[in-house]
Amino acid sequence: MSFLTHFTVFVLVVHGISNVASHRVETPGLDQRAPGTSGERRGESTRNARGDSAGTPQLVESERNIRGYDQRLIHGTRSKRGAFIVDGTKWCGIGNNADNYDDLGVHRETDICCRDHDHCPEHIAGLSRGYGLFNSLLYSISLCSCDESFRLCLRAANTSVATEVGRFFFDTLRPSCFELSDELTPRCVRRYWYGACREYGLPERTAVVGTNKHFNGEEYEEYEENEEYEEYEEYEEYEYED
Repeated sequence: MSFLTHFTVFVLVVHGISNVASHRVETPGLDQRAPGTSGERRGESTRNARGDSAGTPQLVESERNIRGYDQRLIHGTRSKRGAFIVDGTKWCGIGNNADNYDDLGVHRETDICCRDHDHCPEHIAGLSRGYGLFNSLLYSISLCSCDESFRLCLRAANTSVATEVGRFFFDTLRPSCFELSDELTPRCVRRYWYGACREYGLPERTAVVGTNKHFNGEEYEEYEENEEYEEYEEYEEYEYED
């Protein structure tokens, strides 16, 4: 798909700009595995995406693990008319072109997978705080369980379009994800101009950065260490429905 080729270049350029703009901020009591100060809740993500982010703890992972592409620029405040949507779908891409929840494209099964993934109940919007992490990318990251359901849904669809979307999302962009721990930590509701927390609110669950699998189900490390693996060989046996 020529669209996916151009879309890949676009998102990777955005990712590169985001990496240059971001930097690590060391904050006592906070690390990537067990953050000590939580950020605003999901309802405040839009405000944080526009400002009040300087000097705050950032979601910092290696470039390999944080190629965090999600299918919308800001989940929950999505643009109604997406600028980059896979042909024949209304939900697969940045934003959506759907008139309502039941509005699907001609590639119906693939579109259902993208729509369900877009409605993941928990996410951290781009350039926003949530669950003790700051997402310095321009796009949101979702629960690992939502990404895994998305992967399985696309494979079950068993169409050429679903496979292209799956390869693009999980093999080319290789998104990060997060899981919520049962541990509750204080939530910072006000900060000083230099980033330190000034006032704490009610405690909330904390996020732990996770990783997804390749579209074929292999772990990223296993996929790379297998020198005899022939890329996408298994997909040649698919009998596509479209």
